[in-house]
Amino acid sequence: MNDDLLLKKLKSEYQYLKAEKDLQQSIYENAALKFHEHFAEKTKPPPAPKPHKSKPKKKKIRPRKLNKIYKKLAKKIHPDKKTGNKDDFSELKRSIDENDMETLVDLATDYSIDIEEDIDRVDFYESRIDLLKDKLKWYTTTLVMQWWNMNENSRVQHEQKIIDILNKG
Repeated sequence: MNDDLLLKKLKSEYQYLKAEKDLQQSIYENAALKFHEHFAEKTKPPPAPKPHKSKPKKKKIRPRKLNKIYKKLAKKIHPDKKTGNKDDFSELKRSIDENDMETLVDLATDYSIDIEEDIDRVDFYESRIDLLKDKLKWYTTTLVMQWWNMNENSRVQHEQKIIDILNKG
């Protein structure tokens, strides 16, 4: 497959999965509130809705390529520089930490900095797609979403099992 077509395909898949993750996160947050309200008085202590966290936060270790991109951009964007801007620098730090290549490319373009040679976009999109798929899978396997997606009869049938699980946890 042509590299440009592969990149276009991966970018489209990434954008779709990113939008799907945002939608599922919104549904999950709503479902978690309803779940908490429903089971609050039936369990001791009441379960608190928890935001999605795939892993505990560790100190971020950036790949060398991202460090190189960061240094190139920070030289012009840092607020202490003549061409710098505080908001853009905050955006740079956020996008580096989140591996948000689209924002990095936009910042590089705005400041006329060439970072094309430092970016392996195929690798970037493939890794981000895998992360998004993992997040989407997590949403579907939570007790909250399983309960949320049940019809009313199934909810009634499974309520005691859920209460038992919540009281154990």
